[in-house]
Amino acid sequence: MDSLKAGWRGSEFWLALVVVLTGAAAVGLGYPWPGMVGASVASLGYGLARGLSKASFAQRGGSASRVV
Repeated sequence: MDSLKAGWRGSEFWLALVVVLTGAAAVGLGYPWPGMVGASVASLGYGLARGLSKASFAQRGGSASRVV
């Protein structure tokens, strides 16, 4: 059985973090709307991706709270 990686080890976390940091930089440079929208979309996308991966893992018989 495969195991579910910790959230920070997945590529979707790092991609979302890059977009959030870029959005924060845009807000700091005086472009608030693109920065806030980008950060919001990245956070939403990460949450959806993580939820879907956990649901898929559980459907295959794995447990997210158990270390394999």
